[in-house]
Amino acid sequence: MRRPNPIIWIVVGTGVIVLTLALLIPGRSATKAAVPTPAGSTPYVPVKRGAMTRTIRVGGTLAAVHFGGISSPALRGARFQLTLVRIADAGKVVKAGDVVAEFDRQQQRINYEDHEAQFNSLNDSILKRKAELKIEREKQLSDLQKAEADVATQRLENRRNEVVSKIDAEKNQQALAEAEATLKMQKETLDLKKISADAEIRLLEIGRDRERLQMEQARINYEKLVVKAPVDGMVAYQSFWKQNGNKMGTPQEGDTVWPGLVFMQIVDTSSMAMRARVNQLDAKYIRVGGPAQIRLDAYPGLLLQARVESLSPLGQNGPFGDKTRLFSIGLSITGTDRRLIPDISASADIEIENIPDSVLVPRGAVARLPAGDYVWVQTPSSVERRQVALGLHDDVYWAVSSGLKEGEMIAAIVPDDTSASKAEAKK
Repeated sequence: MRRPNPIIWIVVGTGVIVLTLALLIPGRSATKAAVPTPAGSTPYVPVKRGAMTRTIRVGGTLAAVHFGGISSPALRGARFQLTLVRIADAGKVVKAGDVVAEFDRQQQRINYEDHEAQFNSLNDSILKRKAELKIEREKQLSDLQKAEADVATQRLENRRNEVVSKIDAEKNQQALAEAEATLKMQKETLDLKKISADAEIRLLEIGRDRERLQMEQARINYEKLVVKAPVDGMVAYQSFWKQNGNKMGTPQEGDTVWPGLVFMQIVDTSSMAMRARVNQLDAKYIRVGGPAQIRLDAYPGLLLQARVESLSPLGQNGPFGDKTRLFSIGLSITGTDRRLIPDISASADIEIENIPDSVLVPRGAVARLPAGDYVWVQTPSSVERRQVALGLHDDVYWAVSSGLKEGEMIAAIVPDDTSASKAEAKK
C-alpha cells in the first residue's frame, strides 16, 4: 500500500488553520465594510495649531564682515617673484602681530651686506679725500701768504726808484707788477680750488648716501618679507593662479608669487555673514531687516539665526541669459560658532510672511476641487468630507482659516476611493 506524501498533509493542515481563524474573527471585515470612506491603510493625524511661515530659500557662501587681507609684499626697487618659505596653517587663530607668512630673504640680506660694504668704502674714501684736500688747502694758503709777502717786498723796493737808476726802477716796477699778478692769480685759484674740492666731496657724499639709501631699502625689504597679522582672527587661504603649477590653488610653502598678490585673509569669525543671490521673481518679496535661518551644508544639524542686511538694487544676468535677473543679498549671522569659516556653502530660509497662530494641516490632506477645498475628518461613527478655507502654505502645511478645529483627526492623504484623489491642484 502506497503511503501519502507528508508535504500534502502539511498544506492541508495549514489551510484548515487559516479557515478556522477566519471563522473565529469575522468582526474586522464587517467593521471595515461599515465605514463608507477610506481604506483601512489611510493614516489619520490630528489638526494642530502653530506658526505658519512662508520662506524663500537661497544658496550662497559664508564671508567675514571684518577681516584683514594678507598680500605678498611689494618691495622697494624690486619687481621679481617671491618664494614662500613659511605659512601659517589654515584655520589657525592668531593675534595681531603674529607671523603668518615668510618669504625667502636671502637675496635681500646679500643686497644689504653689499651696499653696506660699499657705503663703508665710500665713507672711508670721503674721510681720506677730505684730509688730502685739507693739506692742499694749507699749501694754497701758504702760497697765497708768500705772494702777499712778495707784493709787500716789491712795493718797498719801488720806494727806492727815485734814488736808483732808471733801469733798476723799471725792474722794480716790473717785479711789483709780476708779484701783484701772482697774488691775484693765487686768490682766484684759491677760490676755484675751494669750489672744486667742495664739489668733489659732494659727489662722493652723494654716492655714499645712495648706498646708504639702498642699504636701508634692502633692510626694509628684508623686514617686509616677514608678514604679520594686522588684526586678531583666523587664518583663511585665498585661491590664486599658480605660475609654477599653471592652475588655481591655495598657497603652499615653495610657491612663487608676484608682489601685491592677496593669498590669505585674517578673518574675525565672531562677525560672519552670508552672501547669496536671489532671482527677480523672489526678490520682490524680500525685505531688508527680515529674519532668516541659515544651515551649513557641511554641518546639517547646525541652525543659525540671521537677518537680511542688504539687497542689491541692480540685477545681473542669470545662468540662462538675460531673461531672468539675479540680485545680490547679504545676511548677517547672529551669534558665533567655531564652525563658521569663510567660503563654505550654506543655504538660507528667508522669512517673507509669518502668522504666529494658525490651524495647520498637511498639504497632502487637502483636495483642491473646482467646488472648493476639502479634507476628510474622522468622526465617532464615520469619516466625513468637509470643506475648508485655506490661507498661507509652505512645503509641508496649509494654514486653515475656517472649517477645522485643533485636535480633530483628519486623513493625512486624500483617500484613494474618492474622485478627488487625482484632482488635487498644484500650487
